[in-house]
Amino acid sequence: MKLMQNVKTSRKGLSLSALPGIALAFILITVIMGVGALILSSMNDQVSDANATAIINVGTGAISDLSTWLPIIAVVVAAVVIIGLIVRGFSGQGSSL
Repeated sequence: MKLMQNVKTSRKGLSLSALPGIALAFILITVIMGVGALILSSMNDQVSDANATAIINVGTGAISDLSTWLPIIAVVVAAVVIIGLIVRGFSGQGSSL
């Protein structure tokens, strides 16, 4: 019985109070990726070496690939918050705003 009490009180998860921090981190990641893409684009216009151009193209492709995951990450984080609120609501803990 005591083990179940410890499990219930030590359970942690995302709540609505964590959402502004997550949103800020998401926006910061998006801005950093955008600035990185702009820097690589301007470097690509100024470089004439074939090896440097290939490296810049790989970096641009990597940023492009990573940016396709951002909407999926946003949906997963939103789903985790919503599921956490539902679980807390049905478990009797209430929603800790």
